[in-house]
Amino acid sequence: MAIIKPFRGIRFNNKIIKNPGLNISPPFDAITPELNESLQKRSDYNIVRLEIARRNKSDRSFLQVAETQSDWFKSNILIRDKEPALYITEESFDFSGTNVVRRGIISAVRLEEYDSKIIFPHENVRSEWVEERVKLMDVGKSNYSPLLVLFRDDLRNTIGAVIRAVSGGEPDTIYHSEDLPYVKLWKVLDKGTIEIISSALRNSPLFIADGHHRYEAALRYRARVRSNREILLEESLNYRMMMLISIDQPGLLTLGYHRFLDNLSIDQSNDVLNIIEKKCNIETLDLLNINNISKIISELGQRQNEEVHFMVYAPSQRKLFIAKNKEKKLSGDDLYKSEHSWLHREIISGIFNKTTEMNYINPVHDINSLIGLVNNSPNSIGIIMRPIKMDEFVSIVTRGWRLPPKATNFYPKTSAGVVMQDLKGFL
Repeated sequence: MAIIKPFRGIRFNNKIIKNPGLNISPPFDAITPELNESLQKRSDYNIVRLEIARRNKSDRSFLQVAETQSDWFKSNILIRDKEPALYITEESFDFSGTNVVRRGIISAVRLEEYDSKIIFPHENVRSEWVEERVKLMDVGKSNYSPLLVLFRDDLRNTIGAVIRAVSGGEPDTIYHSEDLPYVKLWKVLDKGTIEIISSALRNSPLFIADGHHRYEAALRYRARVRSNREILLEESLNYRMMMLISIDQPGLLTLGYHRFLDNLSIDQSNDVLNIIEKKCNIETLDLLNINNISKIISELGQRQNEEVHFMVYAPSQRKLFIAKNKEKKLSGDDLYKSEHSWLHREIISGIFNKTTEMNYINPVHDINSLIGLVNNSPNSIGIIMRPIKMDEFVSIVTRGWRLPPKATNFYPKTSAGVVMQDLKGFL
């Protein structure tokens, strides 16, 4: 049974911060060094200073997070709401020239081990990324970005009706940024409304769409605290802040999560291309088509049956092509037959072993960023993937199976800094 609770969120003080949209950011794993620099310049109080986007930072940088957060509280830049609340959000964003709206609820959700079959993951994680998040939780005693978690509304669309009713009123806060979703936020304090939402979600399975590393960090952090003392049921660290979104709403979009193969020797680069060309039929494209690569991958369309289609960009070898697997029919279950699983099983594992794979394979969610990385790294290869289909996603997740790390890209990622969770004390 999923336990959904209101909580006293930490937010930017509207009386001091006149444009809170300048202070939000994507979550840590979606921030490039260039975006990090831009966000730092955007505002002295941008949440990126706490979300600590770049990996492999020194211990000193984690201590700076704690110092910065403390300074912001002392100067009332950050304040904690006086009463526990649920937070209704409406995110508006442009996608392929169309304005898209996605609505959800930010709440505290009780942490559950995966074998309880209440909260379902679908991706494996990299332990060093989880450990980085644990270290951040330990120094900051806070969570700065909500996980993106999916649920199924009931037949009466109970939660959808509540969200529409609440979002018809005047928002409590608006976050407007030039390159992030336009976010409206409403606080829900009414206990009756909160109970309706909590009751409707009680028997719904929850699917982690984005935030596996942060969720497993929450489990690991709680376990470490529990090893030293008893944790009371309503303590905040027993819960994780999540944005809950209906799996059926039209504003829920999925994009491909791509692969940047870096640090390759010329022999390794050639080996990757050779094994792809051995296992796939190749449609060679002119390198000038790299400027239209987003359009080309979209024209491949959504997966229809069991075919595996992806694109490969290897400028060092003067190659750009579409790869299509040679097998007419794949055997096995939905996880085994998924495009990301096929790529890792048939291509990547043939060149790299699991212990060293992370040194060479880096997930990149944005195609243009991927192309830039490949262009600036000798012998590197970019593999551009299609989105996983929603029915495949549900089939894999509900069976407790795990895709390779960073196989799904639900767009857009939830913004850090809209609401934050205090891990000290009680909800």
